[in-house]
Amino acid sequence: GHVVNSPFVLTVADGETVAVLSTATGTGLVDAEAGVETGFSVQAVDIKGNFRTVSTDAVVAVFAHGGGETSFTVEGSYVSDGLYDFRYTPTIAGLYTLSVTINGAHVAESPFALDVRPTTCHGPLVVAAGTATASTNATTSFTITARDRFNNQLRLGGDHFVVRLTGPGVVSAIPHVIRATVEDGNNGVYTAS
Repeated sequence: GHVVNSPFVLTVADGETVAVLSTATGTGLVDAEAGVETGFSVQAVDIKGNFRTVSTDAVVAVFAHGGGETSFTVEGSYVSDGLYDFRYTPTIAGLYTLSVTINGAHVAESPFALDVRPTTCHGPLVVAAGTATASTNATTSFTITARDRFNNQLRLGGDHFVVRLTGPGVVSAIPHVIRATVEDGNNGVYTAS
């Protein structure tokens, strides 16, 4: 026969979170564009790979830019079953080290190499630099540096700049207009001559 009151209902709980077995996924770990919201997810698991069922873990992303100083920190938003969602909108372009931790320990493959790209060219922040004077029958040039709305220098070319030089007419009072040639350096810097 059967044991009295059998069968028994048994609940098996998940164990403590093991950060090194937990994973982070999503494009926001390695690639982002300035001014555009992006993100990634973290799945917290125990030693056997079971999804965590509680939201008591401290799941944090630390973004370090340039010399390694912390630029900003984002805490994960608990979804369910050990899944945390991260959303952020970077504004400073460049290479970051993105450390994703649970309770102070790195998740699998952390830290990540994150590249935040500049967004599109923003005319009011474009910088022109070079010679302020020119002489007759001599070619002169200056540079144009394309920048986005967050003042990040663009890394690629492809923007279209029209440069016109206007000066006094030689024979009449009608201004003389010269259209300059603009050469794309394919790095966000253009040369006008």
